[in-house]
Amino acid sequence: MLTIYRRHRKNCKQRHDGRSYRRCLCPIWVDGLLNEVEIRKSLKIRDWQAAHQLVRVWEAEGKREERPVPIFIKDACDKFISDAEARGLREPTVYKYRLLFRQLQDFASVYGLASMVEFDVDWVRRFRASWPKKTSPRERN
Repeated sequence: MLTIYRRHRKNCKQRHDGRSYRRCLCPIWVDGLLNEVEIRKSLKIRDWQAAHQLVRVWEAEGKREERPVPIFIKDACDKFISDAEARGLREPTVYKYRLLFRQLQDFASVYGLASMVEFDVDWVRRFRASWPKKTSPRERN
């Protein structure tokens, strides 16, 4: 079940009245579960009736927020490189990005990671830990 409420701005005079106050013009948000998926987002609507109608339609159709299509790691790397070239970064910088992304793609293929969604903070730490440890000349003595 979804619940709509006003999320009062800092300068709203009715802010102290809480979420249940409906007569101001602050943005309307939705909160709750739809198809066992938690939703908490702005409806980008300020009209209470329009928001209520939209939520009723969502609940009747069983619609939920569309999840983004996962992007593959190779595609993300290629897009980043093409953006770096479009921004006019110098070739040594682009080369270093290519080297990093080649290592990232090799790491991902070894561990079976296909999309960026699977590549969370723990995997980033493992990727960083897989780099060879370089010691400074001072530490070698």
